[in-house]
Amino acid sequence: VPYLVIIMLACFALAHWVMRYTQYGRNLYAIGGDYDVPWYSGIKVVRTKWLAFVFSGTAAALAGVLLSSKLNTGSSIYGEATALIVNCGVVVGGTSFAGGIGGIPQSALGLLVFGILDNAMNMLGITSYYQILLKGVVIVGIIWMDCFYRKRKRELV
Repeated sequence: VPYLVIIMLACFALAHWVMRYTQYGRNLYAIGGDYDVPWYSGIKVVRTKWLAFVFSGTAAALAGVLLSSKLNTGSSIYGEATALIVNCGVVVGGTSFAGGIGGIPQSALGLLVFGILDNAMNMLGITSYYQILLKGVVIVGIIWMDCFYRKRKRELV
C-alpha cells in the first residue's frame, strides 16, 4: 500500500473524528447551515471560520508537499484542476453547497467515484478538454438537482 494512501486514510479518519465527535465539528456544521443562528447561540463564528480556513490551508499545503514528493519535482501549475475534481467528488458524495449537510465518509466515497470516472476517461483516451466539460456538466447537474429537491422540500412543508 503506498504511503500516500495511508496518509490520506489517516487524514480522512482525523477529519471524521473532529467533525463527528468534537464541539468544534458541531459548530462547523451549525455555521454551514446558517450564519446568524450559531452567533445567537453563543458560538464564536468568526474564530471558528478562521480556524476552518487555517486547517484547510494546512491540508492543502500537506497535499502539495505530498504531490511534489510523488512527482519528484515541483511546479506552480500542478493541481490546477484539483479544486474542480474535489468539489465534484464532494458534491457527488452528498454534501450540499448550501451548507449544513454532508459528512467525511460520504465525501470520501464521492471522491472515490469521481476518481474512478477520471481514471476510466483517461483509459478510454478521452481528450482532457472533454473530460473537464463532462466534470462541469456533472457538477452543474448535481447542483441543479440539489436546488430542485431543496425547493420541492420547502414547498411540501
